[in-house]
Amino acid sequence: MRNLVVLASLCSLGAIAYADAGPGEPDELSRIEDGIVLVHAANGTPLVAPVPPPPTTTYVEVGVLLGADGLLVTALDIAGGHRLAEGSHFWFHGELAIGAGEEILSAGAGSFFRVSAGVEARGCAIAALCARAGIDVGFQGASFVGEPGESGQYTAAVAIPQVGLDVGSRELRLRPSIDLALAMQGPIGADAKLALAYLF
Repeated sequence: MRNLVVLASLCSLGAIAYADAGPGEPDELSRIEDGIVLVHAANGTPLVAPVPPPPTTTYVEVGVLLGADGLLVTALDIAGGHRLAEGSHFWFHGELAIGAGEEILSAGAGSFFRVSAGVEARGCAIAALCARAGIDVGFQGASFVGEPGESGQYTAAVAIPQVGLDVGSRELRLRPSIDLALAMQGPIGADAKLALAYLF
């Protein structure tokens, strides 16, 4: 009888110890949440859940701009942006475009530049498909030489509203867009752009 009492006591202590396993002694019925190891298998091996990558906060992009900004313009467009705050839909945006142009109404050629900065907002239906809209402010200029006696140039402050798409994977995105160049002095331009962006 005494042996039976001792055996019953030992079983009870084992059950209590299993039920009261502390944070340093996780049992095999614990769970894995948010990629943090909260469980050890019966053999003591940690079970690890995959940790999702951190959200991207910065991008750089290179593209081609086609438009009519006093000239028929073809330009190399380089841009970049940074998310304003963690989890925000708003990004700071800066852009530089340099290219060549042709006179619209006469035979001639010239050059074009634009530098601008602003804010864009981005919203996604799914991670691979996003829409974006924003506005930049900056300067653009053009010069041309045409037929004998025909030449000209301008430099103007501009506001540039733009809309576009942002599609692709987490790191590589294709970004088509259209914009208007609203100049205080000089012509009003319209542009289409296609760019490839890298996010990190």
